[in-house]
Amino acid sequence: MARGHRGGVRTPRQYFFFMLILSIVQLVPAAHGKTYGTKEEKIANQPPALKTSCKNFLGRPLQSLCETDAAYNLCLAYLKEGNWDYCVRSGSPEKVAKRGTAPQAHEELTKLHCTSFVKIGKVSAYSYSCPDTDFLLSTAHITCLAYQNGGSGIACLPPPDLLTTMADKIDANLQGFPVGYAYVIRNKAGKSVARAWGLARKPPDTPAPVPMDVNTHFSIASVSKNITAAALLRLMHEKGVNSKTARLVDYVPKEWVVPPSAKGAVLGTVTLYSMLKHRSGFRCNNMKVEVTYDNLKVCFERSIALLDQGSDCNGQKLTTEDSIGCYDNFNYAFMRVVIPIMKGYTLPKSLDASSGYAKQYMAYVQENVFNRMDKHASPLSSGAIVGYMSTNKELGHDASDTGRSVA
Repeated sequence: MARGHRGGVRTPRQYFFFMLILSIVQLVPAAHGKTYGTKEEKIANQPPALKTSCKNFLGRPLQSLCETDAAYNLCLAYLKEGNWDYCVRSGSPEKVAKRGTAPQAHEELTKLHCTSFVKIGKVSAYSYSCPDTDFLLSTAHITCLAYQNGGSGIACLPPPDLLTTMADKIDANLQGFPVGYAYVIRNKAGKSVARAWGLARKPPDTPAPVPMDVNTHFSIASVSKNITAAALLRLMHEKGVNSKTARLVDYVPKEWVVPPSAKGAVLGTVTLYSMLKHRSGFRCNNMKVEVTYDNLKVCFERSIALLDQGSDCNGQKLTTEDSIGCYDNFNYAFMRVVIPIMKGYTLPKSLDASSGYAKQYMAYVQENVFNRMDKHASPLSSGAIVGYMSTNKELGHDASDTGRSVA
């Protein structure tokens, strides 16, 4: 539904005048040069410099990728005469132009979830705010700029601050639920938002409450599952693996045996996607053993409670795609072998399987997750986070201490 510049819903009468003015805008010629009729005429009569200084954009006719500002401006002038469809300046995503009318721009930008801000009677006030979905210039915002630069009569507002928007949503969903939390969000350009809320520790763990801070040390515990998920999703993207259809049985050591039973048949349908959401049916936590390589193999080969696939911990079937199943540490522990095998790692015969796969897993996570976040980030050595088996018994470092007070 269309919305006005103050966030209200436009009345039918306002919307009628809005579309009427947009229709008038498309009748106003953008330039006074000669406009050619057919595509062939437009290509044949393009300025020589446009032909020599620009090349077809994505191999499409009437679309040009230009290497210099002068060539881009020449393309832009020819576009505004109605003879070209698209102009792009190489290396400058904000220098892009698309031929089109204001109603065409409105229709496409609405589909891209841009918000329109309209003041009836002022054509110059037709403006759009588009979501910034990839931290830099989003596809929606670039599309808006293209219509704006192409002379459609619309204007583009700066993209909203995505980092602040994300932080606001995190706070809205978390405040009041845990004892405390802290986080930092950073984008590719180096901009960051850091926030903390609540307590790091409270009595009886400490005589007086200790406020949470972004520099507070605490056990990472099962937050490591998010890191594992990020590493796996990145690797699947690199390898072109479909996250929803990739099967566990295709990424385990060859010596692991699929049980010759009905459970074995079900095991062959378990996807990595279902494991990330704890919907696989594995109930290996019930074995009440440590999550070691040998116990992973036992869990796989016995297919513990695998017939509970798609159910919660009480055996009730999950009803929606977004529902989280029965939480089981083994779902993510399997990724210790899945990630190295998907990456193409072959375990040398002289190397112990447990340490061999674990080292490859940690190396991939370090290189593709931690190193990409910050030059100082490291799973354990930086001191920013500590694992379950920390030897530092000071408050804030021991797993049991922080598990009670912060979880």
